[in-house]
Order: sequence, then C-alpha cells, then structure tokens
Amino acid sequence: MNLKSKNQIVETELRLITNITIFNEDIKFAPILHDISNELKYKLLYTTQGIHRQASRTHQHIMCIWDCSGCRTYKALSKKITEMKNKLVMYEGIDIKTTFTYSNGIKSNPNNLYTESCMMYPYKEYETDMEIDLEKQFGYTTEHIYNMRKIANEEWKRKLAKDAKKAHDQQIKSCKKIALWDYLEQHTQHMLTTSMYATDKVRETARLILRYKSKEDEEFRIHDLKNQAVNYLFKYKKLTEDEVLDIANI
Repeated sequence: MNLKSKNQIVETELRLITNITIFNEDIKFAPILHDISNELKYKLLYTTQGIHRQASRTHQHIMCIWDCSGCRTYKALSKKITEMKNKLVMYEGIDIKTTFTYSNGIKSNPNNLYTESCMMYPYKEYETDMEIDLEKQFGYTTEHIYNMRKIANEEWKRKLAKDAKKAHDQQIKSCKKIALWDYLEQHTQHMLTTSMYATDKVRETARLILRYKSKEDEEFRIHDLKNQAVNYLFKYKKLTEDEVLDIANI
C-alpha cells in the first residue's frame, strides 16, 4: 500500500460498494453512474437495482461494486456524488442519498462492513423473479440475480414478522399496564386524602397488584412489586417526591 495523501490511498486491488438511494422510482440512474465512472476513473463491475414501495417514502436503490485499483479514494465520496448529481438537469429537484464502503476500510458509516452479499438488498420487496427489471442489472448472471432476490425477500419477510411480533408484544404489555393502573385507581382513591404513612401506601398498593395478578392469572416478579407500586403512586400524586426519596433511602 502506498499512502499518497490524507484522502488518497493506492492499492493494487481495491473495490468499492456504493448504495445510491434515489427518491424517485422513474428517474434513470445510468447518467450518474456514467459520471462516477468518467470522473473518478472507477470501473463498474456489478449493479443491482430495485424499488422499495413499502417504505414511508418510495425510492429506488442502485447498488454498485466498482474496481478502484490504482485510483483515488474519497472520505467524502457521498458529497462528491451529490455534486455530480446536481450538475445533471434530469436530477433537478430529486433527492439522493449515498452510502459507501471501500474494501480498504474507508466508509461513510463506521458500522458498515465490506461484504458483497449486501448487493441483494434492492430486491428485498420482490416476491417473484419477474418483478426484477433485468435491463437495469449489470455483471451478474440471471440465475445469480434470482437467487439473490429469493434470499433477500425471505430475510426481509422474517424481519417483518419479527418486528410485527415485537410491536404486538409491546401493545399487549401496554394494554396490561393500563388495565392494572385502572384497577389501582378504583381502589386507591382514599390515599389522596388519607394520612397513611408512605410505606403503608406502598404496601397496600403492592397487595392490590398481587390480587390483580392473581385474578388475571398473570405471572409477576417479586422484586417488581415495590417498583410498580411506587411508580403508580407517584404518577398519580399519591406519593410526594420526598416520600419516594425516603422509601429509596436517599
């Protein structure tokens, strides 16, 4: 490896993965790739392209692998590609976002790893091979493209199922908490005007929680009883700040 300047590293073998997100599903991406190749002298090896319509904002991904051997590398490559885009009239008013990872470790995101398996990402929403526009792919065989699509789609659906389960579990947990606190509200109104000691309020509330859990056939953890009771009482103004601090021995 020969270090030529702060932003320039030359290697005998060097590759780059770029992921250009264009927030428009109709715009052609060939011009921007042409400019990258011409201006940076990078050789395009592979391209995968796909549209993501199930996102909050429809967009297309154009992922490329470039041969950068003997060429400059750029720590601010994303900015440079945006500057190229701004020179193209056809891209006027269209937002793009670029992430990149060089095989020598220079990258836009410190968490990114150089792995060419990521090239399947644009295909994640495609349920069938026929949805892929083969004319917009480059370098890979059709068989390899279809295999990438299958893997990407299966991984994406697994993630959707996992996210859906997590959201469902959180909703159930939230509903259970609301139901418990409604129950406590019905049985602790006297604590707003009573002269009970704070510790007695906590003990009585913990007892109510036990009864509720038993009635609903819900499991509980012993060390959570006090925390739940104090949290509830403080939220609903049945314990003062000083009383909570006393209970916590602070």
